[in-house]
Amino acid sequence: MNSSFKTAKTRVFFACALIALTLTSLLFSSCSAKKEIVFNPTDESALELGLTWAVVTVPYAAYYKEHNYQSDVVQNARQGDILQVKGKYIEPNVQDINSVSAWYLFDSGWLDNVSVKLYDNRLKANAAAKALESSK
Repeated sequence: MNSSFKTAKTRVFFACALIALTLTSLLFSSCSAKKEIVFNPTDESALELGLTWAVVTVPYAAYYKEHNYQSDVVQNARQGDILQVKGKYIEPNVQDINSVSAWYLFDSGWLDNVSVKLYDNRLKANAAAKALESSK
């Protein structure tokens, strides 16, 4: 009885050791190098705090003179354009009191929130624009 207990104990020990070895090898083999982040030190606004950046997510978006659709269209933006947000206007939605529309001001005019996605630094915006371009 004593020898069978030792044999069972030995088997459990080797099983635990094998599981631990397998898990350890999986842990180290699953680590891979992350994508390289290219940082241009001459681009001072890339990580500047307090700036918001937008990427145009639709194929074409109209810049409006004012923050409404009745305003004149002054120019067009294309998908993947990276823009610095200069201002924001929040407009309550009259059909649904639980939602709002947002308009963002850029150098060329106003774009609605449906046309853009916002980022807190230019590096993230660049990555998103490249992802949009590669998905075409």
